[in-house]
Amino acid sequence: MQCEMCGKQVQRTHRVLIDGAVLNLCPSCSRFGKILDVKEETKSIKYVTNTPVTHHVNKTVRETRRHRVKKENVESLEIEPDYPSIIKEAREKLGWTHEELANKLQEKKNLIGKIERGELMPSIKLARKIEKLLNVKLLEQL
Repeated sequence: MQCEMCGKQVQRTHRVLIDGAVLNLCPSCSRFGKILDVKEETKSIKYVTNTPVTHHVNKTVRETRRHRVKKENVESLEIEPDYPSIIKEAREKLGWTHEELANKLQEKKNLIGKIERGELMPSIKLARKIEKLLNVKLLEQL
């Protein structure tokens, strides 16, 4: 048999509970957890499956699906080629500095400068935030 923690080949392993996981471990690695007998192991497994871990995993899957759907919609969007001047003109029209715009967008001042100079294209997420805040059109459907 092989220890699931260190990988050593041993004649006998112990069922050990470590941080909610039941592992087959060699005698030297079993000191890191609680050695289970058959009755305790059954109780522990029930406890492990009833913990919020299962709920957390399901939530993560749901969030991933939700994110995947958004990503498919995002791929059909394109940022306006003239985005640097659109952003700069809208910002100046409102009388804001790079720093003020950055604070309102919760971004760094240098990022705003690079975007306005055309050195960096904003992400779709950031472009949406800029559109909403400055009341401009940066995204177009393909």
